[in-house]
Amino acid sequence: MGRSVTTIITEQTNAFTTPGNVKKLIKEAMWPAQQWQFSPVLPCIRKRPTDRQLDMAASALVRLQDANWWEKQITKSWQRYCEHLALMVGKVCRGVSPYVSRQALQAHREKKKAAALWLKDMWAVNPELKLEVPLADAVASSVANPELRRLELMVRMRGFEDIAKKNSFVGEFYTWTAPSRFHAWKALTTNKVVRNPKYDGSTPNQTQSYFCRQWAKVRSRLKRLGVGVFGFRVTEPHHDATPHWHLLLFVELKHLRLLRSTIRRYAIEESRQELGRAGYRARFDWKTIDPDKGSATGYIAKYVAKNIDGFRIDQDDEANTAASDTV
Repeated sequence: MGRSVTTIITEQTNAFTTPGNVKKLIKEAMWPAQQWQFSPVLPCIRKRPTDRQLDMAASALVRLQDANWWEKQITKSWQRYCEHLALMVGKVCRGVSPYVSRQALQAHREKKKAAALWLKDMWAVNPELKLEVPLADAVASSVANPELRRLELMVRMRGFEDIAKKNSFVGEFYTWTAPSRFHAWKALTTNKVVRNPKYDGSTPNQTQSYFCRQWAKVRSRLKRLGVGVFGFRVTEPHHDATPHWHLLLFVELKHLRLLRSTIRRYAIEESRQELGRAGYRARFDWKTIDPDKGSATGYIAKYVAKNIDGFRIDQDDEANTAASDTV
């Protein structure tokens, strides 16, 4: 495939002798990748391209010609395909293997084990300072270490909260779930799971894309209304790998209800009729942060820890098993 892209670029530039239109060149070079639904990061060029956009275009064209890039994309696509099949036949759900299939989990563990062995024999060297550090120690001292990554996020979250207090912003915590068609399996009780008849075969990746599209609508409307907002988002899976969102957002008190109603509007925009008498809370729930009951950071601490190292979490209610096993 890389050779096909090289041929296209060669033809479009007359063997790299004639400058061409950047947008047209990218469009033509992307054709082989689009057949596989692959794409490197592309610049958004509307008028005259900037230097940064030209750099991004050059990087994309280099990747499209690189055999290693193609191999990685095909491998990733194959792994996602296999995992989706496992999800559809019931090998990814509560009571069997929550979040991921046993095969994917084993492959992940083997990959981490191999990486640890490789790090063990490597050294980070600084010739100028005549400094040599075991690479494993360097990695353990960075945010690649789950404990440090969690602490980094919590410190940043606390900083957000301090800024909100200083500027008299208030916080709300939102839980946003995808429509029924994205969920392959329904949990009736803690032990019983059944196939969802409304499931349309969507992958977790497609579910995440749905959230991003709806969130883009939220941001656009808030911008039009002049509502400024900041905060954190945590994406985590249901037991069948379908993602859902938790958001902790800060906004001026006068805009609080407007923020809530705007997110709710787009959270229930699709398949609204399936909510029935249960109302919108089955898909969109919210809690206003009460400083007397706890800090905003405390609201999101559980979700951050659950997705990184399971710090101080005993039970994973979604998977109905110990958090130490599912983290």
